[in-house]
Amino acid sequence: MRFARIGRTYQPCIETSDDLQEILSLDESLWVATSAPLTAFHCDAEFMSLFDVDRNGRIYSDELKAAIGWLLERLADTSHLAEHSDSLPISAIQSDTPDGQTLMESARYVLDDLARAGEDTITLGEVREFVAGVQSKPFNGDGVIVPDAASDADLKSFIEDTVACLGGAVDASGRKGIREEHLDAFMSAARAYLEWK
Repeated sequence: MRFARIGRTYQPCIETSDDLQEILSLDESLWVATSAPLTAFHCDAEFMSLFDVDRNGRIYSDELKAAIGWLLERLADTSHLAEHSDSLPISAIQSDTPDGQTLMESARYVLDDLARAGEDTITLGEVREFVAGVQSKPFNGDGVIVPDAASDADLKSFIEDTVACLGGAVDASGRKGIREEHLDAFMSAARAYLEWK
C-alpha cells in the first residue's frame, strides 16, 4: 500500500482492490480518524448512508471494514474496481457462494424487468431505477400492505383503521401500512372487545 503526505499527515492511497484488502488489516493507529460524520464526505449521500449500519449519522472504521469485506467476498473479479465506473459486469460476481448466486440472480432480474435481459453489465442507475419503480407499487415485497393495495373500499378502510389503532409500519414507498403482526394484534384486540361486550 502506498501512503501520501496530505497536509500534516500521511494517508493511504486506495487505488486498487489490493489496497482495499490491506485496509482490513491496517492498524487503526495509522488511520487519520476512526469515525466521521456522513456529511464530511464529498460523495453520493445515498451510497454513504449504506455504510451507516446503526443509522447514527456517522461512519465508524468497523462499519467501513465490514462494507469492504462484504464487497470483496461477493466479487470474483475485483480488477474493475479501479476503473471508477458505475457499471458492474455480472461475470465479476462470485457465483459459487449462496450470497453471490443471490446477487447474480437479482442483477439478472433487474435487467429483465428493465427490458435489458441478456445484457452482461448492470449500472448503479439501473438498480436505482428498479428500486424506485418497486417502491412505488402497492405490492413491493417488503411485507407491508398499504391501504391503496386493497381491492375494495371496506378492506381499504380496515387497513386504515388498523394503522390508526396500532401505528402500522412504513412501506418502502414511505406510506404507512400494516404487517402480519399488526393484523394479528388488531384481530386479537377486536375479538377480546367483542367478548367483553
